[in-house]
Amino acid sequence: MSKFDFDEKLKELRELYFEKHPVINPDENLFTPLSLVEKEQKILEYLQVCMSDSAQLTAKIEALTDQNAPIEEINALKDKLIDLEEHKDIFEHKLEFIRSGETDDQRKEKLKRQLLDLELKRSKLKLIQKDTAKIDIKIKQKLEIYKKLK
Repeated sequence: MSKFDFDEKLKELRELYFEKHPVINPDENLFTPLSLVEKEQKILEYLQVCMSDSAQLTAKIEALTDQNAPIEEINALKDKLIDLEEHKDIFEHKLEFIRSGETDDQRKEKLKRQLLDLELKRSKLKLIQKDTAKIDIKIKQKLEIYKKLK
């Protein structure tokens, strides 16, 4: 293969590659983080979709029960409805979290303060020689929550 053939082949391959994979403008930010307002808006839109889907599924279930449809089909729709309700609950929880304005860092600091207070209470109880089992359980729970946030 001569150098000319190689250069021609390389040029053809480059053109073919750039046809299938266009160059992305570096000024475009593909992964821009959403603001809290945009996140809230998207969650509200998704909740609206969930509500309409749940209404449609409920109507289908009622129609199928009126028509004496097979139980398997009705149960499948009921399972879909339950899953949809669970998704809706999760997104409602996310919406509450966004509206509260509490970030992970703030939650960590709050948990640290609570842990310090519990440690102080435990040390006071040990000084007066009382049972610290309840406080130990609370401290353990708070530490588990704190580890999940890390």
